[in-house]
Parts: sequence; C-alpha cells; structure tokens
Amino acid sequence: MAGLIKAAFALRDGVLPPTLHADDPHPALADGRLRLVREAAEWERHGGPRRAVVNAFGFGGANAHLVLQEPPASGVRRARRRRLDTPQDGEAVLRLAARTTDELAEILAVSDEQLLAQASEDVPDLPCRLAIVGPTPRRLDLARAVVQRGTAWRGRSDVWFSPRPLLADGGRLAFLFPGFEPAFDPRVTDVAEHFGMPDPGLTGRTDLLGHAADVLHTGRLLAAALAELGVEADVMAGHSLGEWTAMAVAGMCDAGALIQELDAAALDVPDVVYAALGCGAAQAQEAAAAGSGVVVSHDNCPHQSVICGQAEAVREILGRLASEGVLGTELPFRTGFHTPLAEAFEKQVRHSFEALEMRDPRVPLWSASTAAPFPRGAEAVRDLAVRHLLEPVRFSELIEELYGTAHVRAFVQVGPGGLTGFVADRLGDREHLAMAVNVPKRDGMAQLRRVVAALWAEGYGASTPPAPAAGMRLDLGTPLVRLDGAVEPITLTPGVPALPADDPVLAELEALLNDATTGAQSVLEALGGGSSGVVAGESPEAAELSVSRVFSVEAMPQLADHCLVPQAPGWPDLSDRFPIVPLATLVEVMAGTARELLPDMVVVGFEDVRTVRWLVANPPTTVDIRAYLVDDGDRPRRVKVVIPDYADGTVLLAEHYPMPPAPDRTPLTIEGPPIVTAERLYEERWMFHGPLFRGISEITALAEDGVHAVLTALPTPGALMDSAGQLCAHWIQVYGDTNQTVFPVGIERVLLYGPLPSAGERLETTIWNQSLTDTTMRCSAEMLHENGTVWARIDGWTTHRFYTDEALWRMKFTPEVSGTGEPQPGNWTVARKRWDGTASRDLLMRQYLCAEERAEYDALPPVAQGPWLLGRIAAKDAVRDHLWRNGHGPLFPAELTIHEGPTVTGPFDEPLTVSIASDGELGVALVRPGHDPAGIGLAVNENNARVRAAKQAVLQSMKTERAELVVTVADAERLLIAADGTVTTVRTRELDGHVVAWTTASGGTDMEESRV
Repeated sequence: MAGLIKAAFALRDGVLPPTLHADDPHPALADGRLRLVREAAEWERHGGPRRAVVNAFGFGGANAHLVLQEPPASGVRRARRRRLDTPQDGEAVLRLAARTTDELAEILAVSDEQLLAQASEDVPDLPCRLAIVGPTPRRLDLARAVVQRGTAWRGRSDVWFSPRPLLADGGRLAFLFPGFEPAFDPRVTDVAEHFGMPDPGLTGRTDLLGHAADVLHTGRLLAAALAELGVEADVMAGHSLGEWTAMAVAGMCDAGALIQELDAAALDVPDVVYAALGCGAAQAQEAAAAGSGVVVSHDNCPHQSVICGQAEAVREILGRLASEGVLGTELPFRTGFHTPLAEAFEKQVRHSFEALEMRDPRVPLWSASTAAPFPRGAEAVRDLAVRHLLEPVRFSELIEELYGTAHVRAFVQVGPGGLTGFVADRLGDREHLAMAVNVPKRDGMAQLRRVVAALWAEGYGASTPPAPAAGMRLDLGTPLVRLDGAVEPITLTPGVPALPADDPVLAELEALLNDATTGAQSVLEALGGGSSGVVAGESPEAAELSVSRVFSVEAMPQLADHCLVPQAPGWPDLSDRFPIVPLATLVEVMAGTARELLPDMVVVGFEDVRTVRWLVANPPTTVDIRAYLVDDGDRPRRVKVVIPDYADGTVLLAEHYPMPPAPDRTPLTIEGPPIVTAERLYEERWMFHGPLFRGISEITALAEDGVHAVLTALPTPGALMDSAGQLCAHWIQVYGDTNQTVFPVGIERVLLYGPLPSAGERLETTIWNQSLTDTTMRCSAEMLHENGTVWARIDGWTTHRFYTDEALWRMKFTPEVSGTGEPQPGNWTVARKRWDGTASRDLLMRQYLCAEERAEYDALPPVAQGPWLLGRIAAKDAVRDHLWRNGHGPLFPAELTIHEGPTVTGPFDEPLTVSIASDGELGVALVRPGHDPAGIGLAVNENNARVRAAKQAVLQSMKTERAELVVTVADAERLLIAADGTVTTVRTRELDGHVVAWTTASGGTDMEESRV
C-alpha cells in the first residue's frame, strides 16, 4: 500500500521520488537500463503519459503487479471572478469562511462580541461560507444553529450559509431583467447617489412606453451598480420587456433610443386586458379555448400564467376558474404584447429595430420567446425581437433551460418585481439562489448589500479550484468477476500445525504464519465473514433480541425524500415537511432485526405486518425494537418483530430462496391508457415522494381492477416495495370519487423468490384491487424480473382512506396557491370542518401549521383542538387570499404564523389586522389592511344568534371581553352597535346553521352620525 500511495502521488505531482536506502548502489547497475533515483527529479513525459508500476511479493503467496497511468489532462479552466466589494457605509456585514462545517462551527463558538469585532475584517478564500447582514446576538444564535445543522440557509433573517457554494465549482450567475410589473416602485435614488451616477430620471408615467422607459433605466442603473461592486453575470435574460433591457445592458443595442422612437411614433395599442391566473399554462390554455379570442401570453411558472383578450371574455374565464378554485386577477396593462394582437404595431417596431446598430453581446443572452440563446447575426436578432412581441413568454421553460443547459445556479433579478417567485416555483427543491436586487421594503443600497452577501456565501469571487481529473476507463481485457454468494464463505482452521522447534528458520516461519492467520481472522471478523471462538459448522441461535434504533433524517438521509407535506423551496424546518418512515422501510428494518437472530438465513417473506401510527423522523424517534422466535424449528423460520407503539410483523427466513412460481397472467378488466405519465405522477404531486423513492418508471395501463406498470429498483431501502404501494394509491386516485387520499396500514403476506434486484433493473408489475370499502382498500401485487421470473408477490396491501373532498384534493396538488378556506365578500373567509376523525384532522393540521403552532395545538385538550384549528385555517387562508389579490406570489400556509392577539407574521411587510371566531363546525376570519379595528363573530343560529354574533365581533374589534353595548337594527343585514361613544356598523349573514357577523366601519360619537 505504501508503494501504491507513493506511485499515485508521483503521477499527480510529475516528480520522480528518490529510491530509499540506495546511497551506495552496485557498480554493475551503471551500465544497465535500470537506474536508481538518487534525488527527487522532474518526471518528463517523452511523448506519452507517465506510468508507474508497483509490485508486491510475499512469503504468504501474495503476487500482485499494478500499472498506474496518469489521467488525461482537463483543458477547461474557469477564469477567476472579480473580487466582490461590500458597500462600506450602512449596516455591517459579518463574513466567515472555513474548510468544513465543523471548522466554521468552531469559529462561531466564541462570544458575540468577538464575532461582531470581525465584521470589517477580510476573510480567507475557503469553501464553507457564512454571511450575516446587520449581525445581532439573535442572528448569531441563528447562524450557530444553521451551521450546526449543516444544510444551506438562504436569506431568512439576513443569514446566508452554504456548506457547498453553488458558484464555487462551475455554477453560473444569471441576471434576469423584469418587464411590466403591477406594482413598479423602484428604490434607486440612493443607489445613484452612492456610486456618483446620474439620477435615472424616472418619468413615473403609467402609459406603455413611459413605463417601458422607466423599466429600462432602472435595469441599466442597477446592473451598473452591480458591476461597481464586482458582480458580473455569466448569462442574461429578460421577462417580457425586460428582454430589451437585457439587450441594452449586454451592449447589443441602444434600446433606450428604440423606446424613444416608438414613443414619438405613438403606438396604436389594442383595447385588451391581461389576467394573471393561479395555474399553469396548460390549464390556462384549456380554459382560454372556450373564450373568444383569448390567448395565453405568459407561461411564468407551474402555478402562474397570464391570459390576454377582450375584457368581457377574460373576465368570464376569471369567473369560471374561480368557481373551480383557481385564483386570478386582472392586470393593469393593455398592450397586447406577446399575442397576435401586437401585429397592430409590428411594422413600427420592425422599422425601429432596423434603424438600430446591432453588436455582439458582451455576455451570452437568452430569449424567453425561444427558451434558447440569442441567434448570431444582426438580422436574426431583429427578427427575434419582433417575434418577441407576437409570441408568448416562455419564462418557465427558460428557467429550466438555464438551470439544466447553462448550469445557472444563482438568479439575480435586476429590478423590482416577482421573477424570483417564478424561479422558485419552477425549480422547487433543486439547489439554487433566487434574489432581487431591488425590493419595495428596503432602500436600494441595503438590498444590494444583501445580494453581495448572498453571492459571496455561494462562492462568487472564490478562486478557481483545481481542475478535477477527467478520469479514464480501465480495460482489463477480461470481464469483471462477481461471486455474489456463488461460493462458500471463507473459513479458517484454528491455528497452524506445529513445526519442529529446534530449527530457527522454521521457528521464524511458524511465527510469520501465525501472524498471517491472526491478521486474516481479524479481517474476516471485520467483514462479518467469521467470528472467533466458533467451531466451523455450528451457528449459535438466540431466542430473543432487543436493539435500540434511532429513526431520524440524520441516521436515514433518504427520509428527506419521504415527506408528506410540501413547503416552500429551502424551507428551514424539516419537521414542517413531516418526514415519516414508510411502511416498506419499516419492513426492511424488521428483516434486518430478524437476521440478527438468524444470521445464516435469508429473508423469504413477511406475514401480518401492521402499523399503528406514523413513525416521525424529525424530530428523531428512538425505539427499542424487540425480536423473538415464534416457531419450533419449522421451515420457514418465523421471527416476530415489534417496533413498540408503531408497527409489528412476522419475518419469514430460510436457508435459501424458494423456486419462483409461474407468473399470474390473469388479465385486468377493461384496460385503458393511463391518465398521467410516470414523470407527471411525481412532478404534479400525485405522489409526494422525492427522487430516492420515485420507483415508478412507466404506467402501461389502468383498469377497473388494477394497474400495469414498470418499476425500477432503487438502492433506497424499501423503495421498491413502496413503489408498488404507490401504484395502489394511484389506482384509488383515479377511480375514487371521494376519500382518494390513502396511506398503508398493513400487509397480510409478502413472498420473496430472490434477493433484492440490482439497482436500475426494471420490473414488470401488476396491481390487483382485492376489495374496497368506505374506509380501507386492499390490493395484491406481483413483480417480475426482466427475464420474466417472479421476484415477489404481495397479498393484502391494506391502506386507510382519509377524508378527502374537492377542496382538500385541489390543495394536495397546489397548496402554495390554494386552500380549503372559502373567501367571502367583505374580506372574510370561512373554513369548514373537513375531517371525519382524529387521523384526517391531524393530516390537515400538518398542511397548515408550522412547528410553533403545532406545539400550541398539541397542548390543547382534544375537545378544543378542532375549533382552534378551524380558526387558524380560516385566518391563514384569509391572509393568503388578501395577499394573492394584491399581487403576492405562491405562499404555503406554514409560511404564515398566527400568534396570540391574534397577529400574523410572514413574508410580507403590509400591516394587517386579523380577527378569528370558531366552533366545532366552522371557523371564520376577517382580514383588513392597516391597523384599523376589525372584528368577526360566529354563533349557532338560535336564541338571538344575530345579536350575539354581532356583539362578539364588536368586542373583538375593541380587543376586550366585556363592554356596555347598545344594539340598533339598521336593516335585515346590518346592525349598529354603540360602545364607549363609538358606533360600529356590523354586517351579518346566515351560513350553514350559523350567523356570521363582521364589522365594516367605525367612527362618530353617536348612531345618527354613523348613519350619516
């Protein structure tokens, strides 16, 4: 081994190492081809690659000859980026770097004062990076926790941490320039002052070309500011009009002159409207097909698209989709861009572009019209610029291509807008950074400071790492031999026969052989192939075993891909995603435990497996697993395995696998094509599983009583059996009218006819539905090897059907843009009870509550949990509805936290007033912008319920439990209530056997003034 290491280092460094202990070589060596290296020397190639040979010969029979050849050189070297300059005035920025996460944790393990003193210091060029803007003791504590956890943290509470920076080793940076935005209020005056740049002179106009000019000037100013700070893009692209800004910033043309010329020409803008929809382009296209002249103009991301057309037709589509639970809002634009309607000014735009000089861009440009790089040649660019007006924006596809083809990992939005939300929605959980250079809630320089900190943490400006060796494939001339249990295990005889003791040479040989035998025994024991003190042929057998096992994402990293609840990309608290141990993985745990009792046998099946409740992996769960024999030596052997409080089952073991039976060729009933492909099954969230559990490769047929499919064996423990269970679940998803959400609770019997198939093997699989009731579904399955032989049969795969209605089903696919609450006129929302038991209620609770709220929920008595949850659901959906209608992007329920008061916090800056009322059947919540008093009340419709609900609403608006109230009836829907000299108008409505009351106005000193 020493010689091998020495030769490998010599090849790497190109140095011939000196020969040890060759100070006085024999004179005969001087005339031969062999020469000894007396001192280290440069290793010349002489026209070919360097090669080294290592030989090993030993008395014990070792005879090895190894030839090493240096790998081919990689000719690609990435140029070092410019050094980043953090703005010196304003908030401090603490930057720390280390080689590893553990080293970084050690750096943080000092007092806050010591860390804060380092805020202005230079940092080493090391890969593991942490940046904190405006460091405070609270943010330092957060940073310590983040680093201890070891996974990337991108921006929450102004902390950025990257153990493996996205840009340090090949990841690229893209500038994205926004186009027309519903809310355009750039914060750039302080940016221009800081860098001594001319004031951009924004017009503030809202007409087409005035707005376009302001968007262009803002983008150019911010790009120049980034360049001053050392930030330069590898790639540029734009959204809508932002594509012209990208062309200008990249030096391709003077787009400002273009806009001025078009402004002077007074474009004839068509009288059309745009509407943003909370669904993908495919669903939008389907909806628009029924609308006269309406087209999809923007494919922004999987959960947002834009349609354009005549106002009446667009509004009809908005209303129709709203009835289906798809949110939408009309946009304040009337340009006709990105639709055939833009033909009205195509000639003017083409003429203006023909007058512009076109140059090669300084940075590669990509187009959102083609989702591809800009073409070469001035005429081709001009043609594309005109097509850009007439064709839809394919921004979602563009982001996918930039991520996959251009290897972009950091997306910087150069201007105000919502492109970062589109990026996050498209890329999901894939590693990336998406950040805006300018945001409404913060001064321009303050946001630039955060962008620079984030890019530094992701490795921007880092020195180029050594180019990795390209590697080479070794051709050994013979196929690789794998034994795979084809020969008997190695066994050792206990000791070496005694040799004559009177011969010193034989005594040395005996000592050497004994040492070799001892070493071989140690190696076998370490590999599990032998144990000291056991006579060959005997196998001790214990009757019972107890082992402690920790189920956590740290111990079982694959469980990060088995989380039931989707959350926002990069969500920091894994417990909010609800990672659980799948039943199939528990079966693998049972098998491993049983084999500890009977190590010389193989697992050939399972019987009577059942689960009691979910085994959660975050926070970790520690369990003492018990296994014991339940037979008298029968074959197959049976071992009962109990995972207390969670699951139990019987494992079947034998000396070898049984012969496989003939495949079951029973046809399914009325087979038809699948409604979704295997890829869409996961991408569209029919299944929640991550890549390590995505074993369904192809669905070949769906039938009234089963499914035909192809599964791919994965290395993840339990993934193959879990994939068969996914097929069972998909059958009820397609054929079930209600309660289509199912999770496995037991297996009657599994028979295995061989070891787990090799990773990558495709298994033809058939699922048969055995029985279906209101609460359970039972299926059987058969999986065939590629050669047509049976690998496994499953009987009685049993699942529990959870309460599922239309709203819950819709939320399963799009929780970031939909909910179970129902918005009502008056800015309040009602949440209905959507569960039929504790299990389904807790599953819905997981969809809505974050960890802090779940702790509060768990502390309540069981009778109070349902009403409390209904109130939180109503409040969160009311806030989300309000934010969505005001232009906010996708928002998961757990991103909002409802505190006592109640108050709500989340990723928004607008102050909101929230009021909640609930009982065992309904929850209602009222949301108002600002700090004005607001209240809502709820009462069962009996015994003067209208007055009781109205009084509750007023008391809530007053933030008190008691007050002297005087009630006057204004009409059938309104009450006037006086308290403490103030009159409040309360509206009421009957709903599902209840009366809901909510405040609508306050002010005045008496009822008469309020009426006026």
